Amino acid sequence: MNISTIIKKIGDIALATVTTQDERVQIEKILSNLELHKAELQTDIAKMELKHSNFFITGARYSVFWVCSAGLLFHLIISPLMRTAGLHVPPVDIDNLVSMVSLIFVNSGYRTIEKIKGVARDHF
Repeated sequence: MNISTIIKKIGDIALATVTTQDERVQIEKILSNLELHKAELQTDIAKMELKHSNFFITGARYSVFWVCSAGLLFHLIISPLMRTAGLHVPPVDIDNLVSMVSLIFVNSGYRTIEKIKGVARDHF
């Protein structure tokens, strides 16, 4: 469960208990501000990571995304185009594809947990 889901569920509960249109508008405004603030914080985190002088902090996490994105690009776009053109393309093992996508989520989740707990390291 991510923060957006939690915000939505709390908002649904709050909206179910309102009695006037003014209360509804006020709650919807608060919910939209929470979503906006969440996006701003994520952008600030990305900016701080990119400013770091250590390549392993600025590049390693993103290289995982590059490799996974390249795998998805090949599997979803390049491979079907090559097959359409009549070229022989070896099949992609779906387990490897699922592993790549899972790696993206795990990598993001671990970094988020480190930042929430305040144990994220700035250097190696």
